[in-house]
This record gives sequence, C-alpha cells and structure tokens, in this order.
Amino acid sequence: MKLSITILAFMVMSSICLASDKEAAETVAQKYMSAFFHGDLEAAVGLMHSQALTNMKTTMVSELERARAAGKEKEFYKSLNLTPVVRLEDLGKEELYVTVLTSSRSLDPEFTESMKSAVVEIKESKVLSSDRIVVLLNVHTNGFTQESPIMVQKDKLSWKIVMN
Repeated sequence: MKLSITILAFMVMSSICLASDKEAAETVAQKYMSAFFHGDLEAAVGLMHSQALTNMKTTMVSELERARAAGKEKEFYKSLNLTPVVRLEDLGKEELYVTVLTSSRSLDPEFTESMKSAVVEIKESKVLSSDRIVVLLNVHTNGFTQESPIMVQKDKLSWKIVMN
C-alpha cells in the first residue's frame, strides 16, 4: 500500500513539474519571438541556448572561410550588409547574433519596421523529453498569420531557445 501511494505521489509531482516546465518553455518561446520581431535583439539573444549560438557562429565562420577560399569574401560580407572591417570570427557568439541580424535587417527597413507590429501567441506545445519542448506559435503580422515552431531546451535551470 505504501509503495502505491509513493508511486502515485511521484506521478502527480512529475505531471505538475512537466506542466510548469511546459508553461516556462512556452513563455520563453513567446518572449523570444516577440523580442525577435520587435527588434529587441539583445533580449532575444539572452534567451538563446549557448550551444545554439555556438553552432550559429561555427556555421557563419565556416561559410566565411569557404567564401575567402573562393575569393568571394566581399560578396559574403555584402550579402549580410556588413563590411570586411567587421571580422565575424573575432566577435563573441552573442555579439555575432546581434550584429548579423541588425545588419541584415537594415537591407529592408520597411519590412523590418512592419515586423514590429507582430503579435505572438502560443498555439500549442509538445513535450519531447524532460528537457526539450517544441512550442508552436502563431505570429500575426500585417493581416497574415504564420505558424512558427520553436525548439526550447532546458539549460541548467532555465529554458532557452535552441532553434526556430
């Protein structure tokens, strides 16, 4: 009898933890996408998982190295609306995220401005494991609604964005 009560108590506590984790992950996803669309890239990068930022920097630097090897470094930088004065490989991963997004957004100021009217709503989420949740968001902008899935992963005690 004591064993069944212990098991029942464990199951109840586990479901409570999963529910609060799910809510926390959903909140982080919604805050990230709102910050991203509204142009608060400092807030957005603060919600990113460290490994996701590392992966992004590794990818960007690899692309830059391929462009250099092909003699197309200027074109690579131009595609990001940057000048070669900004050495991507020397930037920290958070600074790289903010710099690249800020610069690329300046290519289309009208679109960037229209993104600021976005309203981000949580549609649903799916728990993949105790430390990974996919949150499906509805992003409403300029009369359109787009579903946007976003992966959230527990990073020590808090939830962080892995990818969107």
